[in-house]
Amino acid sequence: NRGCEEQVLALTILIEAGFQNKLKSSATFVDLSAAYNTVWRNGFMYKFSKAILSCKNLVTLLENIPTNRRYQVFMSYKGSKWRTANNGLPQGSILAQTLFNQYLHDIPKPKGLMFQYADDIAIVYQSRGIKRREQHIKLRSCYTRRLFLYIHTKTEVCAFHLNNKQVYEELEVVFNGVQVQHSFKPKCLGITLDRSLTFKEHIEKTTKKLHSRIIIQKLIGTGWGTICRTLRKQLRWP
Repeated sequence: NRGCEEQVLALTILIEAGFQNKLKSSATFVDLSAAYNTVWRNGFMYKFSKAILSCKNLVTLLENIPTNRRYQVFMSYKGSKWRTANNGLPQGSILAQTLFNQYLHDIPKPKGLMFQYADDIAIVYQSRGIKRREQHIKLRSCYTRRLFLYIHTKTEVCAFHLNNKQVYEELEVVFNGVQVQHSFKPKCLGITLDRSLTFKEHIEKTTKKLHSRIIIQKLIGTGWGTICRTLRKQLRWP
């Protein structure tokens, strides 16, 4: 079990270990479209009923969590009719992430190493050269068949290496007949990565955010202040 920071650390340690062993790391950062909202309810209950057959009360409790969830859409202060959500888990619930992890526990294992934190999945394959063949960092179509989840267009691939001659070389990975977008600066759990793991882009973004917050912090000591909503957001614990 890893936290968010530990998951990113484990990924970067693997890539840096590859640098030491003269290996290049090809990574796929999988983005599941509306992951929590597309959880298949019947499949969800089937997996849990197999895992906890001895406790019927717990099965009944888990069955009530994704059911009877209603929602309404507002546009220009006018609300739509109430609808019932047939699938998905309640976002913001304390148990939602734990239940989602259990739902994905039997996700198909790729050829490379897989780093999973809730709905954020990174698949890494290491080799001496940058491989352009689909099977090396393959996204299996059974992700959608077995789990009823959809791979979003924000899914990215990136090659991590120290060879400056291959700076602009892109990976070619195809999923269901569509080529996955190559990114030279992908994001993993909020951290912006780059080819050689210098974290330059992430540091620059963090510096800009910090600078703007320092300016807002200075406004608190002035007589005229600033907008209360902005100050409240600034002082809120991250």
